[in-house]
Amino acid sequence: MKDDGDEGTGIGMDLERALTDEQAYSELENTFVSAFINLLMEGDQSDWVIPYYQTCFANGTRVRDANPIFSAKSISSGKSVRIILEPLESLEGVEHWLDANEKNELVLVCSLSKSHAETVRSLILEWVYPKGEK
Repeated sequence: MKDDGDEGTGIGMDLERALTDEQAYSELENTFVSAFINLLMEGDQSDWVIPYYQTCFANGTRVRDANPIFSAKSISSGKSVRIILEPLESLEGVEHWLDANEKNELVLVCSLSKSHAETVRSLILEWVYPKGEK
């Protein structure tokens, strides 16, 4: 995830545009997938189901509400990650919690900003590779 001013990176785009433009939304989803895969240790990529959550309605229409913009689940550990995007002005920081009710999931709510991206990256690494396993 990049700073809002970074042109051509996918993450610097306006969330409102992504929510109304199918191509922009797909590019944003792909940016999150690529960023997540880049965090994983070599050989771990095939252990993750991406996306984990259904991204289409029953009629095949894509859900484009950024809830979640990204989801993944590890086959071996059962851990999952879900990222929900909100407009920048709605959040002061990254909100996150572990959903332990029948799930083993890290839920992250953030906006498209460089500072949030760094926090999200750190939280995911700590969740996927506890105690510095990476």
